[in-house]
Amino acid sequence: MAEFELNTSVFTLKELREADFTPYDAVYLGDPYCRDYRENLSENPEDLKEAISLLREQGKTVYLSTYAVPRNADLEAVKQTLQLAEENRVEGVEIHNYGVLNLCRDKFPALKIHLGCLANLYTAPTVELLKEYRVNRVTGNFELSLEELTELKDQTHMEFELLLHGKMALGISEFCLLKDRLRDKSGSCLDLCRGNRFLDTPKMTLKSFGRVTLSGKDVCLLEHLPEILSREFKTFRLETFGEARDYPGTVGAIYRRALTEALKPDFLPQARLSQLQALSPKGLCNGYAFAVSGQDYLNLEDREQQKTASGR
Repeated sequence: MAEFELNTSVFTLKELREADFTPYDAVYLGDPYCRDYRENLSENPEDLKEAISLLREQGKTVYLSTYAVPRNADLEAVKQTLQLAEENRVEGVEIHNYGVLNLCRDKFPALKIHLGCLANLYTAPTVELLKEYRVNRVTGNFELSLEELTELKDQTHMEFELLLHGKMALGISEFCLLKDRLRDKSGSCLDLCRGNRFLDTPKMTLKSFGRVTLSGKDVCLLEHLPEILSREFKTFRLETFGEARDYPGTVGAIYRRALTEALKPDFLPQARLSQLQALSPKGLCNGYAFAVSGQDYLNLEDREQQKTASGR
């Protein structure tokens, strides 16, 4: 059995069928950002059941993502999806909304609960409170540094999921940021979301994906895997939604091999890093892992200099 879990997200049955998810141990099913995303697994029960079956045949762990900002009118659909997840013995449900968290705790006791990245988790007391809601895995807010996440994990003995690669979800809107572009044009929401629509400013690059705003650069922690593993993180996410068909398989294979080799003395990530740079049109960053701007990239030498300067 692997000493770590590598997972990713899949929004539609078509995406699951067309891309290669061999490198992953687990998959989160469903788009948590928008009910209008065409063929969203969370809105199509038969597709969701088929997706669960396909992943089980491949020996994958199956998780379900729920909506980050559901409205009152959405709750019945959320209940039905949770019911389906429980009936099909899904291994975990990712929840961003505290009302849905309460609903899941009270109505669906068989489901394990993961707290998602948009739930604004910053402190140890919050983690302790979440344990009372049966939460067994959390994702800290992306603004937290690796040092802060390590401290929270060690204080609370909670399982923390860490984003290793891909675009960070930075915020979510009540309204779609792209839908008005459909006026007098052919196409669909899916076509808009799958397009690369970036906002470039002198200080940052962002990507619009319907209601959610993402980092334009890809978070990349490949070079820093030895440090991450030494801190005893074991659950890792690669965000691959909205990318080209071959992206999940390519990136997944790079990180799977890197994770198995990261603690060896001859770990040399440079060649794989070049592959990842070629897949990232706006470049790479470390997010906020090292307490610098989410747009910056620190290589190993930069990181060592930062540690020396801080006395750590």
